[in-house]
Amino acid sequence: SGYSVQTMYKKYIAAPWEHREFAKHVAELVNAEDRLTVKASWLDGKIENLGTDMDYDSEHLKSEAVKDVIDVSECQAFLLLNVQARGSETSGKAVETGIALALGKTIIIVGKATNIFHLLSHVTIVKTIDEAIIKLKSLKGV
Repeated sequence: SGYSVQTMYKKYIAAPWEHREFAKHVAELVNAEDRLTVKASWLDGKIENLGTDMDYDSEHLKSEAVKDVIDVSECQAFLLLNVQARGSETSGKAVETGIALALGKTIIIVGKATNIFHLLSHVTIVKTIDEAIIKLKSLKGV
């Protein structure tokens, strides 16, 4: 056989809901790189605005949460866009990051460490999206 199979390595992007459009842009930048692909269902989800009171169909929200847990568990690397200041963080990305930490995923944070878990050994902190993409491309077996 004279062909090779190109494997796409899955990355997950976590960010605050209010920064979803920015996260979509970052996903496009990552997807443009050879052998990298983002799988994060929340970026294309049908929820337009959760608001602050979770006033939305609970069965739909559960379904979206399950998709996110699966996406995080299946990714080879987890990218957190940590754009919120300490003390004003939203909870969804923290839960996703906790899942990635518990599963031993390679984690890259764009921004600053805002809690003690960001200081663990399998977490890398970078300042820019470009640095994050370089780090993603350098991962062996990912």
